[in-house]
Amino acid sequence: MVIRRSALLALVALLLLVAPIMALVGYTATLSVTESNGTDYAMLGIQVTSNNDYMAANGYMKATALDTRVETLGGLAGPHLVTEDKTLAAVPVPADSQVNRYFTTGNSDLTSMDIITGHNGFVTITDDPALELGNNFAIELDGYVDTTGGADTNLVIKQNSFRTYIDGATNITSELSTGYDSDQLGLSTFSDISNGLAIQRSGQSITAFPAATILSIQLNLSKVGAPTGNAFCRVWDTTNPPNILGTLGVIDVATLGAGPAYFTFDTTPVAVAAGTVVIGLEYNGGSAANYVRLGADSTNPKAGENLVTATLAGNWATTATHDLTYQNLTYLVLTEVTAVGVASGEHVIQTTADGVNLKIFVDTVEEDTVALAGATAYPNANNWILGQTNTLPYYDYYKHTVSGVLIAWYQPVTIIAGTVLPDRAGAVQNGAITWGANPAGIAVAMGEMVADSQPSAGAGTVEESLDILPTVAVSDWFVEPAVGVGGALLTNPVRPFVTMMSDNSTITELQAWRFLGFAIVLLVTVVTAWGVRGHYLITGIVCGAAILGMVVLTVFPMWALVFMAFAVVAGLVAERSPTI
Repeated sequence: MVIRRSALLALVALLLLVAPIMALVGYTATLSVTESNGTDYAMLGIQVTSNNDYMAANGYMKATALDTRVETLGGLAGPHLVTEDKTLAAVPVPADSQVNRYFTTGNSDLTSMDIITGHNGFVTITDDPALELGNNFAIELDGYVDTTGGADTNLVIKQNSFRTYIDGATNITSELSTGYDSDQLGLSTFSDISNGLAIQRSGQSITAFPAATILSIQLNLSKVGAPTGNAFCRVWDTTNPPNILGTLGVIDVATLGAGPAYFTFDTTPVAVAAGTVVIGLEYNGGSAANYVRLGADSTNPKAGENLVTATLAGNWATTATHDLTYQNLTYLVLTEVTAVGVASGEHVIQTTADGVNLKIFVDTVEEDTVALAGATAYPNANNWILGQTNTLPYYDYYKHTVSGVLIAWYQPVTIIAGTVLPDRAGAVQNGAITWGANPAGIAVAMGEMVADSQPSAGAGTVEESLDILPTVAVSDWFVEPAVGVGGALLTNPVRPFVTMMSDNSTITELQAWRFLGFAIVLLVTVVTAWGVRGHYLITGIVCGAAILGMVVLTVFPMWALVFMAFAVVAGLVAERSPTI
């Protein structure tokens, strides 16, 4: 009974030694941000290099880093993100100032960290069919929205499909791009473009064209003779002389064949206002014998469309009985909702579609709604981009829902490794972070990690010894624990507890190791004595082996082997003494 109680007391003593250290340990480092270029930042994502992998592996913080904070001197926590090699935070930085924050560990666990990519950073989500919105979706983010960055700065964008952006004057707009296609087929004649024929422009005039972005068209082209140079697929208005609204693409006319064939022009999208537009070809490098032909048709004229021609400086001439032949004229029509006058700050921005209406909400308040009228997000191979152009210095989460199913969810709950932003909705659409950099004039520095309970530097002085005798050399029997490079204790799993104990008390790491070693030897001895019940020689041998193990690990000095021998001899004597 006495031995059993001794074993329990030893075990409790060991737990009491370790548990308070685990509960109370914490570290603090000063994080200072200095602005020297005279630029004021209402909110700025900053970053500093920090070996967080090492600190997590050695007990300075939890493996998830959820016990960390970036906070004010008064303890007010702000947005932050911990990665394996850097620490990021979002702070307001006035012009020509220094802002101090404090990076702390040992706090209660957060539920998540914020997404901070740094100045000019962003997140890319690789295109996936599951992410296509259709006409039933919800796009939601919660974070600091900077509405002062100017027009066309994007919060969320999938080019030519969907985006939420700042459209100027502190307005937030979400737009849905719906794709349409048009054809005018047939071939009964040609529209010739040649210097010799004094016609350099030929196109199709389309009336009542909607406000749209023209993505591509295929024109029916051939050549006569051997023309050279480039021809351009243009979009014009119908003024006289016409203005060029944009160029969809270019082609080397030498690559054309003698027979008509369709060629695609889709290099550069062209945005047009509602009204009448002309889409066709411009060529200025031919002659009477060497020119380009566009296919035309008179057998099935299309309502509201006509073939038109012009010189480079001349007015349009209309051939009402003919149409230019083309196919796959693809254009996007926008459906938009706008939240007006949103001040910069932390907001929840949500855009939803339910098959009937498109809506935008700010902080759960519906700001605008419009009927979809058949509109649906145009599916394409473009990637999703989050937080472009510094519109989101930080955000708590991003959620991407399609037809009531959460497809992607970004809200970090552990240290970020590399550039991977994990998808909590199933780890299928992980985001890829493109890290930004601190802007010019911003300097960020992190001080040394200091244990919260460690005495302040300079709190006491060390008295010089007045001993007139020379220092006596110490033998190798009194070596420190092997925690240096290649040392046996450097990677020992118990070391974080030992360093916590030494950092939060006045004892050294050597003393902490030996105190722990003594507790282990005592525990092993008492448990063995209880287990073998009267076989004291076995108890002595086990005790000696435990001491030997501590010597091998350099926890005990070599002279502790004397106690190993003593333990074995004591066990032998006790074994031969029946009265004990």
